[in-house]
Amino acid sequence: MKTEFNQATGKFIKTPLFATYNSDFESFNSDADVSADGVWKTGANYNAFIRQSGSTPTGNTGPSSASSGDYYLFCETSGSNNPGVGFDLQTYRFDQDITSVSFSYSAYGAHMGTVQLQASDDASSWSTLWSKSGNMGDAWSSASLSVDGYAYLRFYYVGGDTWTGDFALDTISITPNMKAPRCIGDCSPSCTPNMT
Repeated sequence: MKTEFNQATGKFIKTPLFATYNSDFESFNSDADVSADGVWKTGANYNAFIRQSGSTPTGNTGPSSASSGDYYLFCETSGSNNPGVGFDLQTYRFDQDITSVSFSYSAYGAHMGTVQLQASDDASSWSTLWSKSGNMGDAWSSASLSVDGYAYLRFYYVGGDTWTGDFALDTISITPNMKAPRCIGDCSPSCTPNMT
């Protein structure tokens, strides 16, 4: 496990180093620890995803239930959350390079926007790994992809023109490189990897 200070909660949190991390959002602490394990936070730079059981509050958009279990996360695009409002769900820093990610997503509604899965080494400059736009129908879809050695992942969603653009996520799995810790600072051959 790695230990990191969470400024939002004022507590030290632990995130996994060597095992696949799985989240179905059945547990919840706060937006700063939306998966109750210190790996995911939401609303860091944009609007927050909301934890939900059952259907979303708005008809004709969003899922009617979770992909797995009872809970999932979604972007509420009604009220002042349209048009084109952004939402984010981001990991805390992984000490090992992230090598793969898989997840379930729902993009049901007449005015869906665009979701991007992004990766970063510093949580400020992001590269897009995967993107989907538009209405995918009233069903959960899934995606799985390789990640080329980043420390952070982020789902960034920008809603469509009106309130029928609720995007949802569930059942996210992240696998870090189990053999090679990330170097912090000097990554020359003489570097001592950060094993904390």
